This record gives sequence, structure tokens and C-alpha cells, in this order.
Amino acid sequence: MHVDYSENGLKAAARYNRKDICDVAQPALDAEDRGERPRYAVYSIWRAVQPVRRDPIAVLDWRSVDKSEVVATQNRALSAVLESGEFMREMLIHQPDEVLIIKFADTGATDGSGIAKHCIHGSCVLPGTEDEPARESIECRVMAFFD
Repeated sequence: MHVDYSENGLKAAARYNRKDICDVAQPALDAEDRGERPRYAVYSIWRAVQPVRRDPIAVLDWRSVDKSEVVATQNRALSAVLESGEFMREMLIHQPDEVLIIKFADTGATDGSGIAKHCIHGSCVLPGTEDEPARESIECRVMAFFD
């Protein structure tokens, strides 16, 4: 289970990405440079190409996460270390007509804001599905800037 972007990783992606993305991000970056806290987020829009029968994506409800179990890793991504073994809130058997939107990071998430900071997610191994076809999917990443 993991998170693709920390808040600092999101900020770096907005600041040092492709020129067209940086141009759109500039008002938010200028606000940050003035000490303000603009809101922006990055999402994954994920869709299966065929029904997923092996290694489905599992997501964790951020409200149920013990934040002390979210630890930074060396590559500066966040990973969940859950000793209880109960790591998935929901496991989805994906169909090609379903779309999954995963929030990677959101600068609007502060203590008490009620906004999820991340969506911890990962692929799960289901016993007995080893001979099923490998998961095939399409993903698009989107950075959103809020006024």
C-alpha cells in the first residue's frame, strides 16, 4: 500500500514539471511564494481494459487511517505500515465500464479540514487467482487548481 505523492512531492511537481503545467500552476505558485496556502491536488483516473480478476486495486478510506502508521520512505513517497494486517477498506473487482479516481495528494488537507490528504492504495494478491490474466489498465494523471 502506498501514496504516489507527498504534499512536498505535489508542490515540486507543480513547480518543476512540463512548462505548460508550470504555466497553469503559476498563480498558485506565486501565492505560495507570498506565504499563502492555495489549494491544488493531483489525481489518477484509472480504468481497466478488461475485467480485473487478478491483483485488483484496493483503496483505504483516509478517515480510517491511523496517521501514525503513515511513514515517509526513502524515495520520499508515503507508505502505510499497518501492523493489524487490516489494510484495505474496499477491494474492487474492476470492470471496463468503471472508472476509479484516486486522490494522490491535496494541499487543502489540513488538520480539521475534513479533506482527505491522500488515498492510500495498492494492488492486492488474491489467493487462487494466480492463473487469471494479468491486470491491464489505462491511467491518466490530472493536476487540479482550485480558486
